[in-house]
Amino acid sequence: LGWVVLGKDEIAAISGYLHSISILPRSGEDSLNTILKFGAWARLPLAPRFKAQLKVPTAFIYGEIDWMDPVPARFLKDDAKIGHLISNVYVIPDGGHHMYLENPMGTNPVLQKEIRLGLVEVGNATVDAADKSTTPTTTESKQNK
Repeated sequence: LGWVVLGKDEIAAISGYLHSISILPRSGEDSLNTILKFGAWARLPLAPRFKAQLKVPTAFIYGEIDWMDPVPARFLKDDAKIGHLISNVYVIPDGGHHMYLENPMGTNPVLQKEIRLGLVEVGNATVDAADKSTTPTTTESKQNK
């Protein structure tokens, strides 16, 4: 992992943030205890809920030394029912759980790719507010009607 040189304003912003989260009432600690069991196991794992509820394209991004395991996401990608909705499962080298901070040069291209893919998906689809379903509306399909 490389070092990042911060300017005076950035140091002041980070210092203020760290001070604020240190003096304010706890919240993240309580929420983690609500969603995780001992050993950082999920109380309500995402995989079964994703199988029942996933309706939009999704990407999973993990750090190489993340405490979260990418294996369940890979199983979801291989799942016949929802695998088509999962664009990819990424593991960012030299990154932990906060890979965007620990390896921004490895994370940014992945985020940019997924944003571009999402914009293409949104650009080629309309969402019907009544039934929340997505229907292709490419120029070709409009001409074929």
